[in-house]
Amino acid sequence: MLAKQTYMSGYILSSKVNCSYFIRTYSTSTTQIFSKSRPKPSKFLVYCNSQITKNGRNGNITEAESVFNGMAKKNIISWTAMLTAYADNGNITKAREVFDEMPERNIASWNAMITACIRNNDAIDDASGLFRQMPGRNAISYAAMITGFVQAGMMEKAEELYAETPVIFRDPVCSNALISGYLKMGDLKQAIRVFEGMTEKDVVSWSSMVDGYCKRRRIVEARDLFDRMQERNVVTWSAMINGYLKMENFREGFQLFLKMRLEDNVKINSTTLTIIFEACGNCGRYREGCQVHGLALLMGFEFDVFLGNSVITMYCRSGLLDEAMNLISSMPFEPHSGVWGALLGASRTHLHLDFAKIAAQHLFELEPNNATPYVVLFDMYSVAGKGKDGEQMRITKKSRGVKKSPGCSWIIVKERVNLFFAGDQSHINFQEIKRTLWTIMDEMKLLNFQRQ
Repeated sequence: MLAKQTYMSGYILSSKVNCSYFIRTYSTSTTQIFSKSRPKPSKFLVYCNSQITKNGRNGNITEAESVFNGMAKKNIISWTAMLTAYADNGNITKAREVFDEMPERNIASWNAMITACIRNNDAIDDASGLFRQMPGRNAISYAAMITGFVQAGMMEKAEELYAETPVIFRDPVCSNALISGYLKMGDLKQAIRVFEGMTEKDVVSWSSMVDGYCKRRRIVEARDLFDRMQERNVVTWSAMINGYLKMENFREGFQLFLKMRLEDNVKINSTTLTIIFEACGNCGRYREGCQVHGLALLMGFEFDVFLGNSVITMYCRSGLLDEAMNLISSMPFEPHSGVWGALLGASRTHLHLDFAKIAAQHLFELEPNNATPYVVLFDMYSVAGKGKDGEQMRITKKSRGVKKSPGCSWIIVKERVNLFFAGDQSHINFQEIKRTLWTIMDEMKLLNFQRQ
């Protein structure tokens, strides 16, 4: 069991990695090592190894070192666990020292060190060098290295290594890594090529493609894949639901969420709920949002910063300011500036000056150089007939040296970025741009006149 845990912590780099495949592969190789050439480790040795792994994962690296250094006898799992503990805590140098000092290594040890280098984006060459030195490789070795090239933006290298990968190791793990890379680059065409060439697909393969189609707004093809899947997990369902909601098809997305609830083998998670809360707030569907909030409470979800902020923002955008303030008061954390910004905007829309002042006060502290809360309060004071308070806000803004950022837009022409700031006339082609804009405005006026 410890060997499995060490291996998982040493390899997993992405949520799109097929964990079950890794566990199965590594369990087989570990069993063979112990059964053929090694005696069964003692319970105390297993316990020490588990403590190194646990402390490493929890960030207690000093405690992990203490256990490791105090062991009179160590096995290959002990060394790999210590290496992984250093890697998990960002100390690649120490991880490499442990690797170099190991009296013997197995494939898992090499994979752990390669993964440690890949996590450090500057060490992709070191990872590649280690990979080439390996006396033997498995599917994890190839998938880790392909993932490393993908993360470094070296897709040609990833494709070359994928072509070198033995067919027995290629699907689904290595193919999933390559698909993930192409999708992150926005190259759906290449991702489809790899997907369609796979002889063995798993739920990760299908889920990645569903998400890829959704993000390219090809919702019909995404749904076709979704309906053809024999197995779906929470990632698949969430991706498909999010696809509909991003396309502003709230009805289909919400109905799919309700259908997801009826699945026995799929549990709704905080990511799914956050997607729904965001959509409810954007679409003004506060009734559905309130229902989902009640469902989340009934299911026992803890409203952490991530989930709590999303539901508060939903209430703000729906204009339910009292409910939003009640939630803010009951949450065990301090909301981030996005939540206070949402409350400030909603207070402005609904002319709720008291809530606007509370939101602005928090924004003054969280974003002292942000001019927005000053401007919003000044406008609201003016509307409420409180000119003196508005003038005081303007003076406070000026005394603190806060300046409103000018409006900005840009356009890329022939790989060159052209920036335009409100009131700025310094652009080299300003006069020509100005004449073109006046021409467009005259044509728009003429079109409007002709329609009337």
